[in-house]
Amino acid sequence: GLPSKKGAIESQLKFIKGLKQEIQDKQSEMDTLKSNVSNLVTRKKIFKGGTELEEEVLTLERNWLSLSKNIEKRLFFLQNLIEYQDSLLSIQNWLNQKEKMLQVLGPIASEPRMVTSQVQQVQVMREEFTSQEASINRLKTLSITIIEYLQSIGSNTEKVEEEINLIQSLYCDMSNNLIEREKNLDAAMGVSKGFYKNLAELQSKLQQLSDKFEKFEEENYSSDVLLKKITELEDELEKLRPSLTDASSSSVQLCEILSDSSSKNEIKYKINVLEKSYANIQKKIELKKAELESILNEDKLFYKVCKDIQ
Repeated sequence: GLPSKKGAIESQLKFIKGLKQEIQDKQSEMDTLKSNVSNLVTRKKIFKGGTELEEEVLTLERNWLSLSKNIEKRLFFLQNLIEYQDSLLSIQNWLNQKEKMLQVLGPIASEPRMVTSQVQQVQVMREEFTSQEASINRLKTLSITIIEYLQSIGSNTEKVEEEINLIQSLYCDMSNNLIEREKNLDAAMGVSKGFYKNLAELQSKLQQLSDKFEKFEEENYSSDVLLKKITELEDELEKLRPSLTDASSSSVQLCEILSDSSSKNEIKYKINVLEKSYANIQKKIELKKAELESILNEDKLFYKVCKDIQ
């Protein structure tokens, strides 16, 4: 059968080792008996009961060898069983710890530095799972040996089969979860880097354009010169439109990767602020252009009226 308590296994192991020692201690007596019977039968080839005596010794020898073999098998089984149960407990505790760690990893971040940190966390955990693979394989080997022995003596193997299947299932599930998380992090990293780089460049350029516009307002330019500069500013702003479109597209892509609503809202907020900044500068430019064009048209009309009067 399958002893469940380690103390019971160790007691049985001690008992079986004692039996083995007894067999070894009696081996010389067994050899002497075989030799004496053989000599007797050889010297007295024809005597009543000689054949029966030889058969009895042969039967005894077969039983002796069978007992020795069964003792060795039982010893091997019990030693494997102790190693199996110790290893099983150790791996179960390890998997429980890793399961808790996986649960507290949190959602995928949106900011590149945070994503980098999360990638490093996953890489460390994956290395730990890889290093544990040898222990899992050893446990599997032990379980096969134990199951084969139990089957040979007609004992139930269901408990061991359930234990090893559960361990392998948990290990594979967690390993696959880590692989999936690493893939998602890699995807987030690429999109996040592009998004934040584009975002920073656009914020800087829009601020520069805004500062230029304010400076134009302060300078004492004539209307036609100011209109020219405002038009040039408008062209610069228009050149930023493809980058703004890319940033908007990246934000949507990033939100699809992210699972955390707060991170999604943060990305949406950043792109909304950027789009509003663009729209505000565009509106200021359009209003200023309309104002300057109106002034210049009035001036042209005034000069024409004056010329007609002359």
